[in-house]
Amino acid sequence: MRGGLWSTAGKKVEKPLMITLCKLYQVPDANYSVKLRGTNIDADETSFEREIDFYLLNNGNQFECEVKLMG
Repeated sequence: MRGGLWSTAGKKVEKPLMITLCKLYQVPDANYSVKLRGTNIDADETSFEREIDFYLLNNGNQFECEVKLMG
């Protein structure tokens, strides 16, 4: 599988994978998000802007996380 097929698979896996890792490492729910908090922007497949896969939050800081699945 190459190119677009990996991209499609990644979009279905990356958010649930990050949520699972946060729960496994007991990260409090308040310290992560799948969308940027304080906005109405939801990173989904219909967005034309750069999609951010996941956000980690700490002391008012929002850290953008990019998930890369390598085949």
